[in-house]
Amino acid sequence: MKGKYCRVVVTCGVSLFGAANATRKWAEDEGLLAFPSQSPNPEPPAGMTEQEALEKWRKRLAHLSATDLPFSDRKRVSAEYSAIYALRIADCLAEKSQIILIHTDSLGGKAAAQMLSVVLKRDFHATVECAEVHINVDDREELRYNLGDFMQKVAQQLRNHDPATTCFAPLGGFKVMTSLGYLAGAYFGFPTLYTHEDNQIVHVVPAVPVQISRKDLTAIAPLMKRVGSGCEMAALSADEQNLISDHPWFFERADEYVCVNAFGLFLMQEPDYASLFAPRLLVSGEVNNDLEADGRKAFAEQQLKTLAGKLVAGSIEKDLKHEVKWGKDVRASVNNRHLYKGASNGTLVFRAIYAFDGEALRVSKVWTNHDKYKREFQSVWNKDLSADIEWS
Repeated sequence: MKGKYCRVVVTCGVSLFGAANATRKWAEDEGLLAFPSQSPNPEPPAGMTEQEALEKWRKRLAHLSATDLPFSDRKRVSAEYSAIYALRIADCLAEKSQIILIHTDSLGGKAAAQMLSVVLKRDFHATVECAEVHINVDDREELRYNLGDFMQKVAQQLRNHDPATTCFAPLGGFKVMTSLGYLAGAYFGFPTLYTHEDNQIVHVVPAVPVQISRKDLTAIAPLMKRVGSGCEMAALSADEQNLISDHPWFFERADEYVCVNAFGLFLMQEPDYASLFAPRLLVSGEVNNDLEADGRKAFAEQQLKTLAGKLVAGSIEKDLKHEVKWGKDVRASVNNRHLYKGASNGTLVFRAIYAFDGEALRVSKVWTNHDKYKREFQSVWNKDLSADIEWS
């Protein structure tokens, strides 16, 4: 490691609630979370729903004083905390750093990330951002999409950043998140950092080059789009079956059924490969003019390429239909219209109203300012918006 990291991306788990760690006992004593077994995964206290427990948890954290959870033993906080502390004592962490916690949307994942956000800000004077992912390990088909989306969440935090100043530590979450997190990081040339809570020594796993031949990908892209969410091998030609056999790193097979695997779904969402996988992109005059006027077009193009890739890959990510978050008044689809919640680049957010018919992605409205989006969305949603300007 050379220099200091000003940005740290961490996959976050529930080690904060390990049996030996301070937070678990505090959460139980305060009646905030229940731990009926030795597992670090919490449950709501008796008589509470998960939503009620999270609301009570958030309110308690909002009033967390400096004397609460002093963490006199820094080895008994969590794996994520240990990683940040290890970077600090190794003099590898910038004075004012940015920390991104990628966590699951489970009760434990949300509660751990919220607590870590508070204590990392307090103890390391960092700015902390939480990025949520949905991982359903009980449904094989949904899990495949979830993992492809997770890899894209990692990619969004690493793409266009410098490994010399950005540190990637896939520490927590489901075990598959650490392995696929490493793969996504290596794809962008990022080594991964690991620390154990007990020793707090930084271990660096170098990035093994992950190189995908564009020539190979160009040849196989049509088949990946066709196979997409899955089909029977018998429905494919002999040449197509041979392509699948020759490129097993893109596909997943179960008996005589084949589909694109999580890594393949990740690549289908990569902006660099939009010309291979994405449909036609049409925007409204308002979108075209507004983004051109203030220099946001490059950011928007990257976000829309990712959106197009998700749609072609058949993603079932909740952010593709973010309108449900607004409640029943806007849930009804208008001409197959939906609201996409994209990523933030630290300054700009991304929200877009779009429609997709399998051949073309039509984007009628884009916001990159969250306050403006909140003010305008409901009044814009039901308007008759067109999109007929083609972006290459």
